[in-house]
Amino acid sequence: MPVIPGIEQVDGDLVAFGGGAQGRTGRVVDLLAKMPRRSVYAQLNHIRFERGRKSGWVAHKYRTIFGNWPSSSFNELDLEDPLPELLSWVRSEDIRFVKSRHSNNSNAGADHAA
Repeated sequence: MPVIPGIEQVDGDLVAFGGGAQGRTGRVVDLLAKMPRRSVYAQLNHIRFERGRKSGWVAHKYRTIFGNWPSSSFNELDLEDPLPELLSWVRSEDIRFVKSRHSNNSNAGADHAA
């Protein structure tokens, strides 16, 4: 009899799955780092133009993924439609950035109130 209705138990090996938010982020970056560098740059550039970001934004995101700055020859690449994984990662980075700014602003106000 299943412990939870609708869930079946089957024989097999247990494997670790999931982890904290840091674990998920690391896996996405690892996945993106296996993609062709030119393709990732072209997709980031597409997001940049779509969202009105500055050119340096692409270089910084590229560096976060690959650990080094993009080649200047990448500036001549055509735009590519971004993959859902890259869009999701960019969204998570945006959320992380906003939360860090909010946290810093909250801490600054607490310092002045004391």
